[in-house]
This record gives sequence, C-alpha cells and structure tokens, in this order.
Amino acid sequence: MSFERNDRPSVTSVLAEWAVTVKPSAEDLALADRALLDTVAVGLAAREEPIIDIAAVLPEVAQWAVACHIIDFDDLHLPSTTHISSVCVPVALSLGGGARSYLAGAGVTSRVGTAMGVAHYAAGWHASTTAGAIGAAAGAAVALGLDADGVGRAMALAVPAAGGVQRSFGTDAKSLQVGFAADAGVRAARLAAAGASADPYAVDEWIGLLGGSAEKLDFSGSAIPAGLAIKLYPCCYALQRPIGAAASLRAEAVDVSSIQRIVVRTPRITVKPLIHSRPRTGLEAKFSLEYAIVAALLEKHIGFATFSDEQVRRPEATRLIELVEVDLTDGGDQLLSGEVTVEVHTTDGVRRGTLAYPPGSPQNPPTPEHLRLKIADCLAGIPVQPDDITWASAAGLLRTHLTAAPWVSAPRHPATPPPRHPSYRTDDHAQHRAHSKETTMEGLSSEEREIVMLVRQFVDRDVKPVVQELDHTNTYPEKLIETMKELGIFGLAIPEPWGESKVSTPCYVLVTEELSRGWMSLAGAMGGHTVVAKLIQDYGTAEQKDGYLPRMATGELRATMALTEPGGGSDLQAMRTTATRDGDEYVINGSKTWISNARTSDLIALLCKTDPAARPKHKGVSILLVEKGPGFTLSRDLPKLGYKGVESCEIAFEQMCVPVTCLLGDSEGTGFAQMMRGLEVGRLQVAGRALGVGRAALEDSVRYAQERESFGVPIWKHQSIGNYLA
Repeated sequence: MSFERNDRPSVTSVLAEWAVTVKPSAEDLALADRALLDTVAVGLAAREEPIIDIAAVLPEVAQWAVACHIIDFDDLHLPSTTHISSVCVPVALSLGGGARSYLAGAGVTSRVGTAMGVAHYAAGWHASTTAGAIGAAAGAAVALGLDADGVGRAMALAVPAAGGVQRSFGTDAKSLQVGFAADAGVRAARLAAAGASADPYAVDEWIGLLGGSAEKLDFSGSAIPAGLAIKLYPCCYALQRPIGAAASLRAEAVDVSSIQRIVVRTPRITVKPLIHSRPRTGLEAKFSLEYAIVAALLEKHIGFATFSDEQVRRPEATRLIELVEVDLTDGGDQLLSGEVTVEVHTTDGVRRGTLAYPPGSPQNPPTPEHLRLKIADCLAGIPVQPDDITWASAAGLLRTHLTAAPWVSAPRHPATPPPRHPSYRTDDHAQHRAHSKETTMEGLSSEEREIVMLVRQFVDRDVKPVVQELDHTNTYPEKLIETMKELGIFGLAIPEPWGESKVSTPCYVLVTEELSRGWMSLAGAMGGHTVVAKLIQDYGTAEQKDGYLPRMATGELRATMALTEPGGGSDLQAMRTTATRDGDEYVINGSKTWISNARTSDLIALLCKTDPAARPKHKGVSILLVEKGPGFTLSRDLPKLGYKGVESCEIAFEQMCVPVTCLLGDSEGTGFAQMMRGLEVGRLQVAGRALGVGRAALEDSVRYAQERESFGVPIWKHQSIGNYLA
C-alpha cells in the first residue's frame, strides 16, 4: 500500500516514518525511565481504588491505563494537554516494547495533540484519549516490530476509537476513557499486524474534522517536545499552580479562622477542566479550583487523603469554599498562560501569593527530593522499591498488584493471527510476545502475592549478580541462604503455632519458580527441607512437632531426606538400610547416596527397614528422624555436571543408635506411605524448578537476541532466531 495520493504524503506516513526511525538520545531515554517510574508508581498507588475491580472486565492494558490515571497523579505534556504516559507506558509494557515503544507512542501523541491545538481542548475534548489512541497505536505497532506501512495502518485503524470528553471529569469515565485509548491502540496494532488495510489519509481528515492543523506537526528536537510535567499533587494539572500559590500563603501561617474572603485571579483558559465548583466527592474535588485553594490553606501536605470523600465534606472546607471568588481574566491560550494570584483577606489584612510555573513543570523541574517523596507515597504499603521498577520488571509488578485476580491474571487479548501482510514480521512479534510473558498469580491472596514479589526482588537484586561465580566455583551460597532464612522461605510450609507464614501450594510452587529463575540450587536448598516439614506436620508426634518445626520455620534447623541407596536407585522397597529395635533404641546400619544438603542439614528423615522380613515389603519400611551423631559418616561429596553450590553426598550409618522416639509417628511400617505422601510436595517443587529454569533460559535468550547484532540488526530480527523464540 502506498502512502501517496495526489502527490501529497499523508500525515500518517510522516508520523509512521518518524516512529520507526527515531533514534532516542540519552536525554530521551532518561525521560522515558522517569516516566516509567512515575507512571507505574502512580498506578500501584491506585490498587485499592474501586474502579480497579470494575475495570477487571477490560483487557489488561486497559486496566493498567485506568489505574495509572484514576488518581490524577500522572505526568502531563503541556503543549498538547495530554497525559501521555498513562496511555503509552501501559501499552509498551503490555507488549514488552520497552523505552523505544514508549517514546514512539509518546512522540506521536504529543505531536498529534499539539497539532489539534488548545482549541481542541477548549472545545471540551479529552485530548489524552483523542490523540492518545493514535499514539497508542503507533507505540504498540513499534512494539510488535511493524514497519512504517504497518505503523501507519495501525494509526488509521485507531481513528474510530479516538474520542473522549471533559464532561466525564470527576467520574470513573475519565480514567476509563484513557483505558479505552490504550486498548484501542493495541487492538489497532494487532489488526494491522494481521494484515488489515486502512486509508492512510484517515488521520489527516480526523485532525481536520476536530479543528486541528497538520501544518503544526514538528518533528525536530527531542522525542517528546518540551518534555513532561510531573504532578506533585494528586489532582488535575490545572490545580497544580493554584495549590502552589495558596500553599505559599499557608507557609506564612495564615489563621484560617480569621479568613473573610478568598480571591483567585487566573486566565480563563487555565480553568477549562475545573468544572466542579462545589464538589461532593473526592473525584469531583480533583477538578475543583475552589476546593484546591481551600485544601492548600488547611493542610500542610496535599496528598491522597486530601481528595477523599470525607475530607471534601469536612465542615471547615465547606465553610471556606463559600468564601472563594474566582476572577477570570482574558488572554493566553495555554494551560499555564499568565500567572495565578491567590488573595486571602483576613481580619489582619490581605496576603497574596502569585505563581507562574508550578513545581514539577519543565520550567520549574521537580527536585530529586520531590520525586523521592512522591514515589515513596505511591509505593507505601507494598514490597516494591523504586529500583524494582524497570522496563523488564514493571509488567510483572502491575500484574501482581493490579490484575492478579483469577479472572484477569493473564492478558486478555486473543492470540495474534498468522501474518497476512508483508509489513508484519513473525519473528518480531514472536520475540515481543515471548519477552512479555510473565508468571501469573492466579488465586493467591494479597499476602502471598507480596511473598512471591519479595522473592522475585531478592533474586533480581541479590542472586543474579553473583550466581555465575558461585556456580562456576561450586561455592556454597551461605549469604544467600541466610537471606532466604530472613525472608521466611524455609518456613513457607509450616503453619502456626510453629511458623508464621505458611502459604498455599500454588504460592509455594511460584516461590520455587522464582528461586530457580535465579539459580535452581537455591530451590534445591529448601526442597527436601519442606518435604520433611510436611512429614512432621502430617505424621509427627506432638513432641516432634514442637521440637523441630519452630526451628525449621526460621531455618535455624535445616532438614533433608535420605531415600536413595547405591544399589537401589528409585526402587525404594529394595533398600538395605535397616533400623533394628534394641530396647529403647534403634540401631541403624546402611548407606545412602545422592543426598542433597547432607552436609548443611542437621536433621535427616531417613527411610529405612524396621522389619526386613515384612511382606509386602513396604509394610516393613519406616521413617526415622535422625540427628547427626556417633555412627554417622558423611563419606564424600559427589561430583556433578550442574546443580552446583548445593552439595549431594554419600552418607553411611554404622551401628548408629538413636532413641525410639525418633520414629516418625507412633507405629512402625507406615514409612513408605508417609514418604509417598510427602513426595507429592517434592514433585510439585521439582516442577516449579523446571519452570523457573525454563523462564530464565527464555528471558536470557530474548535479552541476548536483542543485544547481539549480525548484518547490522539484532539477531532476533533474523527469521531463524525468531522462530526459536516463538
């Protein structure tokens, strides 16, 4: 398909060509990283908003966009009046496109929004969703690896969904419109990838119908012209400046009880979205000039609580709102035109606060401390640190804390159809689809999700930087094991009153998967330990439970199981290790091999024969809980090709005497059935290890395929490599 008609290139063709060829500068990438941190933190802060549950019927990308916008704390591109990042960050994350995809979408959104002009915003359109849908399509198409033709068709296909009005401000519909725009962009890109055709001049005509001018498109300068404004107060951007001006008066210790009159002077254009003069809810208050001024005078810190229903309805606020007079002046055509002045008339005189640029705007950039405080507020109450939010990890964080319910845990988009158009490249899409795959947390409680996330962060922060050296040198990971103890990993299968953090089996498997994603040996360090804990819980005497489980839960006492023998392999009934009753003791003789953690564990669940003559054979098998002592020998560590760091040993028992109270439970001959029951957990743990290793292999392969180049392109763009990653 050609983009040429009547010798005039379409707006779509120019935008698409820019999107696929733009080379982000270091400043562009730094801005993208700041936008990611700010947007994801704001989205996580909205995790308990009622709209999150309501939006669960939407596709994942739409849910994320709703969350990133609902509390009105997301960044803003002032020339276009668009909340770029709340649309373009979720789109990039949902498709694994990273900073490059985000900047392509953000650059198109900012330029299309600017081409629409302030008249578009002044007419009542919600520019974040009109321009946002077009930009979302561009960013999604770049993430899918489409060429300029495909990106152009994606933008044209998004035109029917490019709508949204300011009349919805102060209701759930505002943030839902942003979700619709993000979803529309992804949907349009997938249709373009599948080969759907579209008229490239659709975007041109759409801009004209909405009163914009394609002549305003400017592709010079940075990826996002004029940068982004960061909000320091969780409300409409049009309130950031008035709040700043009023806050300066509060700093002068104005006595609110003496206030007789409040006058606000500001250009008319700057209050266009502030449609609620007498707000009844927290959402409406986010678009109320009167309430924002009053709140800034009443409160030292304007935060989330400021815009709760209760705070909006407090008597002192409703009293002061009636004293606010708004004097709108003519002139200006931008959201920050002119300046705002707040006059507070008291019995002691008149005080004035004037501000031209609010803190956080490109002209008055936020300080590192401003950003730190904002992000800390957003992440309060969840085990996420700012450094945890990266382009590689952010999708997982959003899935964990926003969309990890059983009915929305996986992406809802249908499988992409096979390619039917030359601009669609199978290897591109397969690579991005594989890269964006994440572990789901279906059915876990919020506490369990936090545990999985803590382990994931431990792996990324502490394990991955050192694993190669530890594995190659076959070094026991003592520091990592100590951290695992502190995290409570050794007690995940132990309930109260002996432990504090028993989790469900699905959670335990996910923890195993996360550990194995970093290093399978760490999962092996707790696997047998958990089986022994399960055996003692289910079959142990009260004395055994009270004596062992509390210390096992903290990792103070490590445990392993001893089943395999040199001549028996997995034929457990053919074992030769015996425990012969002699008064109040058992006398143990025999040997075991390939016993994991034998050197570092002090408790061994020993499978042995207490009645060698029993028929059937399994009726003579028991489990003894054996602590190391005289008669026990650790013969040698066995060499292995892999699974390094955690030891596998041969052990021997020669006339080792242990009390009869070491028998698991209260009767002999039940050990085989007990161990088979315990190994059910062990087999699930082994499956979790396999999943973790597989995930790590895929993630490392995708990352390498992105970084390694041949013939001038990353190797994932070669079809043979792309097919492997698919």
